[in-house]
Amino acid sequence: MPKIVKTLLIAVVSLVVLVAVGLAAVVMLVNPNDFKPQIIELVEKQTGRQLSIEQPLELTVFPNIGLSTGDVRLSNAKGFAETNFAQFDQLVLRVKLMPLLKQQLEADTVVLRGMRLNLERKANGQTNWDDLVAKSSGEAPAKSSDVAVVPAALVIEGVDIDDAQITWVDQLAGERITITKMSLQSSGIKAGQSTDVSASLQLQSALHKLTADISLSGQIKAAADPSKLMISPLSLKARATGDALPKNGLSVDLKTNLAVDLPNQSVRLEKLQGDVLGMQIAADLSATSKEALQVKGGLTLSADSLRSVLEALGITLQTADANVMGPFRLTAEAQQFGQTISLDKLELNLDDLRVKGSAQLVQGKVPSVSANMSMNALNVDRYMPPVSDKPSAKQAADSANPLGALFAANIDAQLKISELVAQKVKMTDVLVEAKSKDKQLRVYPMKAKLYGGDFSGDIKIDARKKEPFIQAKKVLRNVQLGPMLNDRMAFDKLVGLGDIEADMSVRGLDEAAIRNSLNGTASFNFRDGAVKGVNIAKLIRQAGALLGVQSSGEVSDQNQTDFTSLSGSIKAVNGVVSNSDLSAMSPLLRVSGKGSVNLPKDTVDYRLAVELVSSLQGQGGQAADQLSGIPVPVRIVGPLQKPQFKPELDSVLKSKAEQELKKKAKEKLDEKLKGVLGDQLKGLFGR
Repeated sequence: MPKIVKTLLIAVVSLVVLVAVGLAAVVMLVNPNDFKPQIIELVEKQTGRQLSIEQPLELTVFPNIGLSTGDVRLSNAKGFAETNFAQFDQLVLRVKLMPLLKQQLEADTVVLRGMRLNLERKANGQTNWDDLVAKSSGEAPAKSSDVAVVPAALVIEGVDIDDAQITWVDQLAGERITITKMSLQSSGIKAGQSTDVSASLQLQSALHKLTADISLSGQIKAAADPSKLMISPLSLKARATGDALPKNGLSVDLKTNLAVDLPNQSVRLEKLQGDVLGMQIAADLSATSKEALQVKGGLTLSADSLRSVLEALGITLQTADANVMGPFRLTAEAQQFGQTISLDKLELNLDDLRVKGSAQLVQGKVPSVSANMSMNALNVDRYMPPVSDKPSAKQAADSANPLGALFAANIDAQLKISELVAQKVKMTDVLVEAKSKDKQLRVYPMKAKLYGGDFSGDIKIDARKKEPFIQAKKVLRNVQLGPMLNDRMAFDKLVGLGDIEADMSVRGLDEAAIRNSLNGTASFNFRDGAVKGVNIAKLIRQAGALLGVQSSGEVSDQNQTDFTSLSGSIKAVNGVVSNSDLSAMSPLLRVSGKGSVNLPKDTVDYRLAVELVSSLQGQGGQAADQLSGIPVPVRIVGPLQKPQFKPELDSVLKSKAEQELKKKAKEKLDEKLKGVLGDQLKGLFGR
């Protein structure tokens, strides 16, 4: 037995010595650089590209079969800007010898230094790797006799990539993305097992003027097909700065499962979760770039306070209600195809607001936004800036050009609101459609129900000139005026049921410009109401007392004038609003009026003519026959915010004197007629 063992040992040692000598001979006698022409020719045949290997090929045999070289370049496809498609400064590949005898491929750490990869897409969608994919997919299936022996197992000790750079130039999207300072390290890779991997890089986007430092870590699960990759879980942390980002930058912390399918140029992000600016993100997304970049999937954004998220973005909002902009949640089916971003099945919950609908953004020099939304209840006033006598610098800047943001994009939108409060006016069943293009906006139709009646409107804005032109047509039907005016303006001087039609225009945005440029027409017809703040009947009684006219009955202290109808029309010319056909009627009064309101000077000069019909019963008195039929003028003059009501007694005295003269003349005429007729009758009957 010892002799047999000794013989076997001698045989094994001899075999090892022979193999070592043979390998040494290979290293000494075989120069791998002699095969450079064949390698270059084979690559050109397979890809149609030029391969250059500037540094020598170095071969090692034991204990690992290895090859290293540097300054390798693969030419770009014809018709593209960059000279090279790919290049690297150093490449080291080593495979363990002994496992090969068992049909096992075990590689040492793969080392790649100074890789440069240039990816391009033309405006017509053609990429600089289309030819490589076409040649690969166009190869005839290999015969069974031609199939090389595949190792039973694949093991790689690790991957070490350093100082890599990838450039993506997309003429179709007008984008240039550069990835620099890229490094990647992994532990051992074995089929069917997970491998730890980490990477870091810096990304720059020319289109979005963005710079981001990104780090990745996760576990790679190697598949039988090396063109497909799964990293699960994957952790991503990033720090970005850019013109569109907060002054202090943006931090992102995300976790997901990443699946990459290189032949189909697709990526899937499953169970993506993370935190950005205090906002939680959840999504399942897929992306492909076969034609234009296409991304789609479900998206959820939520935060305990939207105000805090906006402040983290450097946006500070001052709202009339400090409690708004609180809990926030948005869900949608998101999709991006090229320059178009769509949100379908959109649901937004903010405070007590519930919004459903869809929206789309088409990016470009002037973006286009389309939306179709419906919401339950919205109080716009709560979200507006608080009223202040001294607006902030930002509010002053915004008020100087409030249309700037409106015309930053072309708009095509429809909005339905069940309940709306705007400028304190309460409305229901609101419908608004808006379209804008080339700094021209039309809001039509505008419909709503309010205060027992209906509203419709049509607004046009033309901002192509420095001073925008605004035209508004509004119609109110059967509206309860008292509650509406009280809510909107805290004005309680007019109550009743009313119809209003207006077609007005202004040029400019500041108050002075609006006052000076107001032009147009309007009409109104109010029914069954009252003008509060002035009791015209009482004024007449007081005027009658001054004239020595007595009447019985108590004068009411109620300070209002009732009417059954009140109508008229107005015309505005450069801020001066005039009326010449005011007509008010009641069972007791007839009122007419004419005059004007000067908005630039903020004054009113108006003259009412009030005429009693019979008595003042129900309006402050009972007997007024002596004043019946006499027009009593009342002049309204002074500042618009605090006008004075002045009865013009001179006119009443004149009318009273004329009436008295007519009465006396009539009495004298009657006496003469009676005398003449009496004498004639006596003669006629002989008496």
